[in-house]
Amino acid sequence: MTIPDEIRGFFEKQNWTFAKTYADRAPHEYIVRHKHAGTDEEFMAAVDYIQNNGIVMYFWNHPNKYIFLDGRQYWVMRDSEDDPSTIINRCNLDEYKLSITWKGKDQQSQKSDEKPRTMKALSIWPEYATSIAQGWKTVEWRSWKTDYRGDIVICSSSRKQNGYVSGHALCIVELADIVPFEQEHVEPAEMDYWEEGYAWILKNPRMIKPVPVKGKLHLWEYDGPVEIIPDEEWCAKKEESDELAEKRWESFVKKYWEPIMTK
Repeated sequence: MTIPDEIRGFFEKQNWTFAKTYADRAPHEYIVRHKHAGTDEEFMAAVDYIQNNGIVMYFWNHPNKYIFLDGRQYWVMRDSEDDPSTIINRCNLDEYKLSITWKGKDQQSQKSDEKPRTMKALSIWPEYATSIAQGWKTVEWRSWKTDYRGDIVICSSSRKQNGYVSGHALCIVELADIVPFEQEHVEPAEMDYWEEGYAWILKNPRMIKPVPVKGKLHLWEYDGPVEIIPDEEWCAKKEESDELAEKRWESFVKKYWEPIMTK
């Protein structure tokens, strides 16, 4: 997911205030709606972007939507849509970890009788899972449909394919819609022909650090860790040369995928 220039620019021009109250347990910075550098429209555009594009994760008992930019994570605090005291927070990714399955830094802090938090997951052949993670394959053909819409974890199946990562969670993507599969879906599904079924429309891929998984059929519940890899490590920047973009991608593959690739 590439953060729009206007959102990035808004964050960069702020004078962020350090939250002294949370200095020891959750160090972070913040800006407040009624006191920031910029217009109210700019502030609320940033809020809406986080709310519409962020991934739901937990810190202790509290779920929130987070986006990730330049080694930081951003999230919003608000009581209502019209709350004038709305706050945008940010912190360094290494300050404390977020997860869909546990609370805070210590996994033992989750109560033994509490059900693990999970995300929907889909297992796909390694070649296609990789293409989805890169944002190339934006349609997945399936013979069945589901009422679920929202973020899912894309996992590569255990099928061995040379040059690809098998049996790992690779990315998070938004399942935006499911419609009857038409001829127009053949190319974005990376298929050679039309086949009756359903087109799963996929958007907003976000790379995660690979996690070994044992795949399952249909949609299944993933309860493993989710650690987002910042776009800056793999995604080409606007107006970046092809050579620099290729070097960035090669560096990403060497760091995260090459050690676990099938060879």
